[in-house]
Amino acid sequence: MHTKRTQLNWWSEFMSDDMDVFDELEEKGSRVAAVDDDREEFKDRIREELAAIDDGDKQKTVSIWDGDMAAVIRALEDDGELTDLGEKVGAELQKSLGREPNIDDLDRSELLRMAFRLGMQDGAPGVIDDLVAVKKESVEQL
Repeated sequence: MHTKRTQLNWWSEFMSDDMDVFDELEEKGSRVAAVDDDREEFKDRIREELAAIDDGDKQKTVSIWDGDMAAVIRALEDDGELTDLGEKVGAELQKSLGREPNIDDLDRSELLRMAFRLGMQDGAPGVIDDLVAVKKESVEQL
């Protein structure tokens, strides 16, 4: 009888451990579903904002208040044109984004766009992935 009790205790502990694992998996699944819902909501917001921009209801312009970055971008320019260093920085940003370096397409706005995109890609890659997915949807619908 002692052996059966030991076996039952082992089985009970084993099942208890498994149930904990199942509970953890279920909780993780709920969190993943919540993240997926948030991402779908975010993509909907991107779609709305892109439509508003395309319709002319909202501007394409984005501005930031950052004295340090303003100093950096201005130091990379001379009389509104990028300096040699500005072009090198631009080419490096293009490479980092997987683009073919082309200094003919560089200006202040392009530097800032690339720096922003690269920062988002590195720091919060899902955001850029969602933007790309939404843009891809709109192209596929044409």
